[in-house]
Amino acid sequence: MKRFITCLAVFIFSVFMISAEPIELTIRQALERAFDRDLGYQAAKKDVLISEARAGQAAGDLWPSITVESSLFLTDEKEAYTLSLPLSSEEVVIAPETDRLQKNSITLVQPLFAGGTLVSKKAFFRTGIKISESRLKETAGDLALRVHELYWSMAKLDNGEKALEKTRELVLAHMKDVETFYNEGLATKVDLLRVKERLSRIDLEIIENKNRLEKTALQLKNILGLDGGERIITVSSVEEIAGNLPSESLCVETAGKSNDSLREARFAVEAARYQKRMVRGDLSPKVAFVAAYHYDKPNSSQQPLLDTYQESWEAGLSLSFDLFSGGKRFARVTEASLSEERSILIYEKLRRNLESYVRAHYRDYEAQGLTLEAARRNFEEAEENFRMTRSLYLEGMAVNTDVLDAEAAYTEAQIRVLNAAVDKELARLRLLNIMGVLER
Repeated sequence: MKRFITCLAVFIFSVFMISAEPIELTIRQALERAFDRDLGYQAAKKDVLISEARAGQAAGDLWPSITVESSLFLTDEKEAYTLSLPLSSEEVVIAPETDRLQKNSITLVQPLFAGGTLVSKKAFFRTGIKISESRLKETAGDLALRVHELYWSMAKLDNGEKALEKTRELVLAHMKDVETFYNEGLATKVDLLRVKERLSRIDLEIIENKNRLEKTALQLKNILGLDGGERIITVSSVEEIAGNLPSESLCVETAGKSNDSLREARFAVEAARYQKRMVRGDLSPKVAFVAAYHYDKPNSSQQPLLDTYQESWEAGLSLSFDLFSGGKRFARVTEASLSEERSILIYEKLRRNLESYVRAHYRDYEAQGLTLEAARRNFEEAEENFRMTRSLYLEGMAVNTDVLDAEAAYTEAQIRVLNAAVDKELARLRLLNIMGVLER
């Protein structure tokens, strides 16, 4: 029994270790997995298929409908009904003896005129496909942007953790120097306590950074469909995807043509117009060609009735027109007209706001570029300042606080460079998403 429990414990531990192995992900792998697993994106794809199915139904209304019907009715037994005619020795059978009725028919109905309702209905649902496709594209862009934001946020936090760990090593090395000077009477207790306090603050920053990293990783795992305790390691560098933007005016022009929300609003206006035509078509008479073939026993279209199967057919035009419906049809026309006007207003609002929105994000992108350049200069200066300050301290020409300040500035400069590079790239990706050209 003990051996069994031991083996079981070893097995569970080994499974846990295997499942807990870190997962190295490039940004491309993260995007591919997100599009395979994200439920919101999968639902948007289903919406496109649903729209296509609805369009197929609407298109089918333009084609003739063919109905096959067969029925058998059992009745109480009816005696034959005959009639005697003068000048005839035989009786004429008017209705044969029967105890059942059998009807078989094929009916064809072809709409000929419906006031444009059927054609407009088909166009309305075809426009619905375009709207669903625009929503799918918008969902894809938002999903790609969200994955980028979480992935590069993790990269920033991971880089911050490495910088903090490296700074911790530098502070530990500095503390050893201070302890040596303290033992030799060249440093005070206060100097030593300041170094220890700085080390404690770094430890707190590392804990806070790890907490933010884990929470960000949980959000990314939720999108990627990862449920276990695996640690995600970001292996892509921001330089791999970094790019540039065209001119501001070209960005505005591209957004006007490709922005998914604007295109969806444009299709909504088109759909509202078709909707209004559909409703107005209900005010028109309906004309259809109708043909039917019967194979009944007995067949009431044949005289005299016989207790045998007989064929018959009829064909002609059907005209229908609703004369009065309590004003509901005119109210529907008014509603459709108002819906069209509303969709136009929404489209114009989006179109006007889009240009200022693009220009504002373009300003953010330019500002992030300037921030990156300043961060790189600051890092070079902080690195040189730290090297010189530490050398001066070892020679007794700088005090303990100078070294601690230089270490803090060096750490912040390291973190700031990658953060600025990531922020610039995210600003570019956000603008590309607004323009409707963000790649998956």
